[in-house]
Amino acid sequence: MTINRKSWVDRRIPPVCSSLWDTLVLPLFDYLSSPRSIDDIIEWGAIRGHSHSMINNMLAFLSLVGKVRHDEASVCWMLGSERQSYLESRGDRQSAIMVQR
Repeated sequence: MTINRKSWVDRRIPPVCSSLWDTLVLPLFDYLSSPRSIDDIIEWGAIRGHSHSMINNMLAFLSLVGKVRHDEASVCWMLGSERQSYLESRGDRQSAIMVQR
């Protein structure tokens, strides 16, 4: 008997290099056209059927590609980045796709 060590949530979250992220994060990216608190984002995600884990991963991906940032002064997530994205620095295709949007 084999044991699957990945949880159900882990199996639903695509790897960072997956092209699925393009469509997964676009609605959240659009929602962040105005700064939003994490509570607002979680509520928005719950309405759309996203788990807390998925919302965290979506924010992490958008942050990783340099599209959003968390502003500590306002305690909100917003568009923009204060640094070059990690994926851009590696020349990753995924980053280039998000930059076009």
